[in-house]
Amino acid sequence: MTSSKFTAAEMAIPVHTVMPGPSGPGKSVLLQAAARRPGISCEELLKQTTPTEEQQEQETMRQEAEDRAEDQRLNAVREAFWHNTPEGHHDRELLHDLLVASGVAQEPTPEQIRAFFMALPADIIGAALSWGFCDTGVRERTYAFVQQNRHTVAEAVGQGGGFWPPTSRLHGKAGFTDPPCRQVTGCTESITHRRQE
Repeated sequence: MTSSKFTAAEMAIPVHTVMPGPSGPGKSVLLQAAARRPGISCEELLKQTTPTEEQQEQETMRQEAEDRAEDQRLNAVREAFWHNTPEGHHDRELLHDLLVASGVAQEPTPEQIRAFFMALPADIIGAALSWGFCDTGVRERTYAFVQQNRHTVAEAVGQGGGFWPPTSRLHGKAGFTDPPCRQVTGCTESITHRRQE
């Protein structure tokens, strides 16, 4: 009887176990069990459970109707928020300042601010309803949305993709700008962002 003696270092080498799979397309054990119950093959079960073109089209139509209903609900929330937020409110003022800071509009009109607000995605609208646009996280997400979608936002506010160069004053540090913001009641922080190079 011979015995092998292994050192601690040799025993620490990870061991890999190879489990070869089936040579053809494998079948789930659950699929096989489901096929055995009615006494049919797996292929026949798959044919029976795969939706037809008509069923796929109906599902697509159902999903589109659901998406339209969701859009209508979101637009109703947007409209209610806008109509119940008085002119001069800090949320409206901050949206104005975001358009100016991003260089989309030099002096946006109330109609342009409304168009910008209505173009914001659902996640930002939800966060704004919860925390307000003056919340640091909401403000930053809204500014990032404008920067990432400048042409879309410019078209939404009727600027046709034309931007004015923001001539913000520097804070003595290269790369930081303070947009020409008004002091907004309710917002204690200014919008300070790193200049996009």
